[in-house]
Amino acid sequence: MDHLTNDDKNFLLSLARNAIRDKNHNENVEIPTVSALKRKQSAFVTIRHNGTLRGCVGRLENDKRLYQLIPELAIRSAYDDWRFHSINRAELDGMEIEISLLSHFRTINTIDDILIGKHGILLEKDNKNSVFLPKVAVEQNWDVGTTLNNLAIKAGLDQQDWKIDSIIQIFTAQIFSDKKCS
Repeated sequence: MDHLTNDDKNFLLSLARNAIRDKNHNENVEIPTVSALKRKQSAFVTIRHNGTLRGCVGRLENDKRLYQLIPELAIRSAYDDWRFHSINRAELDGMEIEISLLSHFRTINTIDDILIGKHGILLEKDNKNSVFLPKVAVEQNWDVGTTLNNLAIKAGLDQQDWKIDSIIQIFTAQIFSDKKCS
């Protein structure tokens, strides 16, 4: 995964913030001819207000260009994450936007391949799936087994269902934010 320049990161963060403020994807943005922003990649946009999670929405398919995907995910994270009320105007100033660009997914055969803090995890079983970004297990102080148990629950499975006939994939993420809140 090629890393973005600081200018690229700032551009994506600005696209996300403007999309949330205007509730508009603004797909007519001009992108330089040669730009990492044109690559197709999986991503998540996380929003916090004064340090509290307010939304997190991602796309695992890498079928959209970053400059198109990030504003879409930002809007969905701000207004369509079913776990939270929509962001309101008063929250815009204290809002922190974090973007996670995901590497390719790699199927593992043993959970010993999972490194907490380095790897995000995608669990799939019985046409259900769930994903945690690399930092989730660290923030929750979970070990690998606890993380997988929680992924199973998040997917609507029984806690131990990841142990039999599931597919576990790992990935890394390039994560950056505008750190607007304290």
